[in-house]
Amino acid sequence: MKRGFSLVELVMALGLALLACAFGFMSLRSALGAVQHARTSDAQRDALTALVSRFEEEASSSDAVWIMQKTNGAELHFSRLTGDGTTQHWFYTMTSQGLARVDGFTNTTSIIDPGKNLAQFSLTTLQASALGQTGNPYNAAFRNLPAVANVEYTVDGVGIAGNSVCVVILKLGKESRMIHLLAGANAESFGIEQGLFWHAILWRTTSTHRFALGLGQKTSYHIMAEIAYTTNNWASSKVWCSYDVYGPLDVSDPRAQASYHDRAEQASTIFAACQKITGQRAIVAPSVSQ
Repeated sequence: MKRGFSLVELVMALGLALLACAFGFMSLRSALGAVQHARTSDAQRDALTALVSRFEEEASSSDAVWIMQKTNGAELHFSRLTGDGTTQHWFYTMTSQGLARVDGFTNTTSIIDPGKNLAQFSLTTLQASALGQTGNPYNAAFRNLPAVANVEYTVDGVGIAGNSVCVVILKLGKESRMIHLLAGANAESFGIEQGLFWHAILWRTTSTHRFALGLGQKTSYHIMAEIAYTTNNWASSKVWCSYDVYGPLDVSDPRAQASYHDRAEQASTIFAACQKITGQRAIVAPSVSQ
């Protein structure tokens, strides 16, 4: 004789089905949240990269880049002498709506919105003589170079120019950037005949080792670091040093999975490692005298 389900069995089966649905819903929600977080992080990274590129481009064509100390270092100023002898002037400052670019003469304002919620806009001035001191996070690159004298002059009575560096820290969400700005278009009395610029690059690559006639494989991550330099404002560049930071890493190794802002490797540590690898205290380029 066939027996149907009892009421207790039906209730238990229904409870298990509901539990499975709830677990599936929570898993789906967690996955969607992870995807959304990754998209947000990518958008913040792209927004800061674009903002950094804008600052560097404007500094490279400016006669003066300086920080207005009267506003507690909250304004980053640029000025440029135009072909007719007049001065174009603008500055960036934090406003209630985010970072704003203001034309200093016409008072027109454009809001720079790097994905909203710019958490930090920090400005400090670093004198040329302090480049090799501990106050500069990149002091390893300058520590063994000859001493540099501080030079300052005014541009059309508007901007304080010279060889001081403006250090800008931008932070959006968990992404942050530090940039060093120097006026690229200098007066004839303060010309840069030869200049060397360098940057550190850090990236992750994957290698796969196959064995057992291709039936098995092992995937490893590599954290690669590189120092590249230019003597013609990045029209071309050369690699000074490139190396594998840790060697092969398992895919589950925290060092392989760490995001940019959590990494221990910074430009200064990469430069110091390249000093040991190359046996050179500073970047030596044939076209630049040191």
